[in-house]
Amino acid sequence: RNYRGNGITYNVEYESSPHIQTAVMAVNDGALANSFIGLVNEYVEPSIFDPILDRCADPGAGAFSDYTQYSFKNEFMLGAGEELFVSYGENWFIARSQFGDVPMTQNWIDANRIVASLYRLAKLDGASLDEGQIVDLLQVAKHALTNEHRTKMALATAESLSKIEHIVERNGTAQATVESRSLEWFEENGQCIDHIYVKPSTIKQAGQGAFARRVIKKEHIIISSPLMTTFGDKQFRTNISKHEVNKYQLFLNYQFSHPNSSVYFFPINHAFTINHNSDRVDGGMKPNAELRWATWNKKSSYYLERTLEDLKKESYSTMVLDVVATRDIGVDEEVFIDYGIEWEKSWIEHVKNWESPCTPETKSSLEVKRMNHNDQFNSERFKWTDEIMTLCVTDKSSGRWIHVVKGQVPTDSHNEVVVKQFSDVDYNHDGWKIMMPDAFRLPCRILSADIEKKTFDVVIFTDHASRLPDAPGARVLIRKSNLPLANLVYMHKPFKSDMHLTTAFRQAVNIPDNIFPSQWKDLI
Repeated sequence: RNYRGNGITYNVEYESSPHIQTAVMAVNDGALANSFIGLVNEYVEPSIFDPILDRCADPGAGAFSDYTQYSFKNEFMLGAGEELFVSYGENWFIARSQFGDVPMTQNWIDANRIVASLYRLAKLDGASLDEGQIVDLLQVAKHALTNEHRTKMALATAESLSKIEHIVERNGTAQATVESRSLEWFEENGQCIDHIYVKPSTIKQAGQGAFARRVIKKEHIIISSPLMTTFGDKQFRTNISKHEVNKYQLFLNYQFSHPNSSVYFFPINHAFTINHNSDRVDGGMKPNAELRWATWNKKSSYYLERTLEDLKKESYSTMVLDVVATRDIGVDEEVFIDYGIEWEKSWIEHVKNWESPCTPETKSSLEVKRMNHNDQFNSERFKWTDEIMTLCVTDKSSGRWIHVVKGQVPTDSHNEVVVKQFSDVDYNHDGWKIMMPDAFRLPCRILSADIEKKTFDVVIFTDHASRLPDAPGARVLIRKSNLPLANLVYMHKPFKSDMHLTTAFRQAVNIPDNIFPSQWKDLI
């Protein structure tokens, strides 16, 4: 709950339906970075739909995410050693009672105004108040904020004239609460996470893989990964009866666990892109890295000696795993670990029994990707199918309204366009059920295209309330005649992409028995 992101933010919102909603576990900055309302300095760029396997030919299709390359970008120039802060949204804090005193955006603005006024009274030309009077005024201001505890908290560091000067020098009350870390601090306390980079694996069915950015010597830590801890496999079950989907969520494949334990660990950086290899199978090779607990981490060392009940009391990332080189690894060499015999047997069995789930009408994720790169103006694609729909990025507040009614068309349309069906869109079209009002992308139906201008004539499904007094329940389409190509995308309908295949591989990664604490084995 504390780490998951909104599917809309990452352009994956239509992987599930509106009443279920898609949650995202975004690693690296998406999970490692804290949020500081009033001091957000980076923002997320949505992921790209970039599948590399075909469900019709590859047993690995659906076993890993088809979305890649989301990134975080800084809002403005950042200095070395400055902490990165992302936005969780104010509602994230408001929904958690323990953060009742955390200042929101307006609280920081109000605090800055108070500090700026006091500074002017004390330091600018013509100022007549001494430090004692400034402190008295500050106390009066804080007392007046009895019911504005968040603003009072934002003023917590403004205790004297010198502190007020420091706030002004730091360019705000929020900025004054944080300090940059020195290079020496990082050398003593930091862990490098850029020894590896991500690109398609040398093992085709494995999806993305991790590759050495530089030479990594034997026994050196390749990457350390904090772990999100959860318990029991019920949380990974889909439990969706209305749709034909895999009984386990894709999230299970990214978990580290043990066959005799109910605990699951999710790496919250790109350590999860490190693939399996072993010399137990033909064509395999001995891995060049292995998992070890990060005993340098005090929390990890502490909980390695504690029970699962103790571990359950932690709400945030507690344990840390190191991936350690077992031999020298060269530049651009792929990094591998051993996922365990249970995982390996499960994969071999999956490949042995795999059969293509495709029919002539089937569109794999890879085919949908091709539709968006080479076939956008093919009129045969314009009509929705049982699997494929179109999404449009557009402003739904402007455009020509088209009212679609369920029953009879009113005799008085009040100069509005009122129909029972527009093109093939009627009152019960799937677009109304799929549409997410808060999303940047909305379901739409292509009417025609202008190849020369690279634009489309479309109707957008909206949640607008009807303007017809005689048909208050009418549903509203918005027609856009010149939608740019860049604003239209072909997409699977909810639960129809490869990642939801009932036959897609699902299996957690095994933590080696020789490092797994015996007191955590609660399923023996």
